[in-house]
Amino acid sequence: MDALSILKKIEKEGYEAYIVGGFVRDKLLGIESSDIDITTNASPKEIARIFDLSQDDDFGCINIKTSEYNIDITTFRKEANYIGHKPKKVSYVKSLVTDLKRRDFTINAICMTSDEEIIDPLNGVEDLKREIIRVIGNIKKKFTEDPIRMLRAIRFSIVYDLKINDDELIFIINNRNLLKNISYTRKKEEIGKMLTSKNCMKSLYFLKTIGILNELEINIDNDIVYVADYIGLWAQIGHSDKYPFSKLENQRIKNIQSIIKYGKIDGEILFQYGLYDSLVAAEILKLDTKDIKKTYDNMQVHSNDELKISGKRIKEILNIKDGPIIKKIKRDLIINLVSGNLTNEQKVLEDYIIEKWK
Repeated sequence: MDALSILKKIEKEGYEAYIVGGFVRDKLLGIESSDIDITTNASPKEIARIFDLSQDDDFGCINIKTSEYNIDITTFRKEANYIGHKPKKVSYVKSLVTDLKRRDFTINAICMTSDEEIIDPLNGVEDLKREIIRVIGNIKKKFTEDPIRMLRAIRFSIVYDLKINDDELIFIINNRNLLKNISYTRKKEEIGKMLTSKNCMKSLYFLKTIGILNELEINIDNDIVYVADYIGLWAQIGHSDKYPFSKLENQRIKNIQSIIKYGKIDGEILFQYGLYDSLVAAEILKLDTKDIKKTYDNMQVHSNDELKISGKRIKEILNIKDGPIIKKIKRDLIINLVSGNLTNEQKVLEDYIIEKWK
């Protein structure tokens, strides 16, 4: 079931329904999008009934996933009593225009009918033509209610090559301290979207120019090299440790940063950090990834488990007990194996240990 079919199914039950927001904006700009928002005057209960789905009583939102799209259906509403940058009061309404006025920017309030007709009471299409980002309603109110909208305005301006309306930009610059009140989770999400844009450097430099990088606790020392890997992008900027990365993500950031600092990728680096992070770092360092893959494929060992001698056997050869010396010897063996000075055969390794360590 596609989005237009969903609209028609809701309309068949006697309700209004429109695609709204980013999907329509992107369609007008000739950009493909897989996230679709549908707004309707049908209540959440009615939407759930029409599609035989469970109802989310907290947010009045029904989600439908297809092979191509992620579709959210919400009831016309207005929001009030923002606390912690979230509305604490949501009232369902019958007016499409009332629903649109709660949204952030005019370019995100353009609607499309089931016949693909554009409905645009707030003149978002005109602002797109003028290449302007303009807040819906009172600028101070909208940005103060939820300061993440300030970052969104900047992201849209860079990603879509639009200009932030002068009054909005002046407010953002003069009130950038509001960004300190946003959770690091939400800031990370917005910054991540900027980083994954091909215009990521333009985004960061613009943030730096208007004094916002400091508020975000981010710094950039060098140009960012665009890579497809999300963590590879974060590894290239300095950021507060309050940004919520998983343990694995933090480790990957450290791995990539260490490789970049080392400046080259040899067998020892490949063994220590693995092929994937090494390839990400190689892109950043502008090294030939084909050569690196070839080096990795020709390595005799890729992990300690592949070493053809055990810690127990090392202790027997040297007649010693457990201790840090075992780890040191294994490390020595690995370095010699990945550099091609030894072959990964037990007898060869035993002879080497006797000669060097006994």
